[in-house]
Amino acid sequence: DHHFYIKEWLKKNAKKLSIPRLLDIYKKEEWVGQAIGVMSSFGTIGFLVVIEQEKELDLIGELAFKHAASIMAIEQMKQQEQMKHQLTEKEELLKDILKNNFTQEVQRALKRYGISIEDKCIFIGIERLMNDEVLESFSSIENQVKRVFQDRFLTICFPGRDMVYVMLASKDSMLNREEELKTRSERLQRYYHPNLIYIGRPVDSLRQADISFKDVQIMPDFLVEQGKNSSKVIGFREIGYRRYLNDVSDDDATAFVMIFLEGIVQANKNDWLKTLIAYLQTDKNAVKTAEEMHLHPNTVYYRIQQIEEKLNINLDSLEDCMNVKIALDLYQLKHL
Repeated sequence: DHHFYIKEWLKKNAKKLSIPRLLDIYKKEEWVGQAIGVMSSFGTIGFLVVIEQEKELDLIGELAFKHAASIMAIEQMKQQEQMKHQLTEKEELLKDILKNNFTQEVQRALKRYGISIEDKCIFIGIERLMNDEVLESFSSIENQVKRVFQDRFLTICFPGRDMVYVMLASKDSMLNREEELKTRSERLQRYYHPNLIYIGRPVDSLRQADISFKDVQIMPDFLVEQGKNSSKVIGFREIGYRRYLNDVSDDDATAFVMIFLEGIVQANKNDWLKTLIAYLQTDKNAVKTAEEMHLHPNTVYYRIQQIEEKLNINLDSLEDCMNVKIALDLYQLKHL
């Protein structure tokens, strides 16, 4: 209970401790110890606390205490500089893997993780929270990834701007067990709570690693546009054909959208557009669409009838429905 109180006190007084001075710790009105922030060029990196002493530190004791904090800060700075160097090396290694640039140097780097070019692999993306400190969050995620996956897979974590990329490698077919990967990813979230975890497709060797990596890289855009972020672990199957829409040029996307949605887009019928999107997302269920849009079901039926007439389509036709769905996906993905 005593230690828990001090931890909470340190959190509450973190701003005051960012100034290098000794602060007294009180529990209610009882004096319990003293603390000082351990500072570096990265900011506050820790706290040095003395408790259960009979009286406050004298001048010599305070100077010794501050000296100890300085030594800790110097050692921590060395570790952080080393970590920054390691992150830079990993960034370069990832670039080489994705470019199929498997030089002897790259192969030696992979060998340090027990991985060879011919190993099967898959990428997982772990979204970082907006307020994460890069070094701290990467180190934390890397440790938990090892804890969750390393009993069955070889792992390398790579830093990214918005997420940490994890490459899992194996010499057998373990990577094809989608449910196990999802289960382990869910376990990972019990240690660290990112916004989302994305799982790419498994590939037969590191020579195809860029395919799995690209799956993970583009998933957030599709899922945000489609409003499908209720699940915390997202597999490749959930973006389906949309993964290939990313390769469509802007000009081709615009042409396709105009062919199938021109009557709505040109007329600036936003209500119709929103209704059509919701209608298809609810598997053409007018009642569910009405609930989501806070409309009467008859309003939805009437709008759908107007949309079909305006676009000259029949949404009961699989081909018409598919073309309109792809056009809507391109319209949202390309922000046309």
